[in-house]
Amino acid sequence: MAHGTKIFATQPPEASPAIPALDVHTLGTTVCPWPSSHGRPLLASVGGNLFFFLATSTDYLAGHDLPRGSKAKVPWSWNTIGEPLPFAVTLVTSYAAHPDGRTLFVSAEKRAYAPDSHQGTFSFNTQSHQWTRHGDWLLPFKGRACFDRDLEA
Repeated sequence: MAHGTKIFATQPPEASPAIPALDVHTLGTTVCPWPSSHGRPLLASVGGNLFFFLATSTDYLAGHDLPRGSKAKVPWSWNTIGEPLPFAVTLVTSYAAHPDGRTLFVSAEKRAYAPDSHQGTFSFNTQSHQWTRHGDWLLPFKGRACFDRDLEA
């Protein structure tokens, strides 16, 4: 998962006690802890944070690289937003960061076992930590989409 100038090698927590990251500008490496929440997440880098969306909560990685020579032991930390998602993470069909840099759009299919659930597209505001439902329609692509400012597409 790319986040800023770093590439996080996110493997299942059982495979690694921490998440290694490579900074592509400095070629330095660092590690950050796994969030306390577990499960199959939707990972997204948006609004300056790395978000780890799960069914019952959302964690986001806050922190920064420590200055060279720093004695601090924990440069990265996870913060939890306790609100459940308005959709099932396992049913996400597509997602994309909005060009405003602070909004994530997510489309998810209907839960087959829950008659009161609906397919739809939602947006998450990374500043207010609020979800908004936009309707029963789905984004017109599968997987993750990226916006290229130079191409305006």
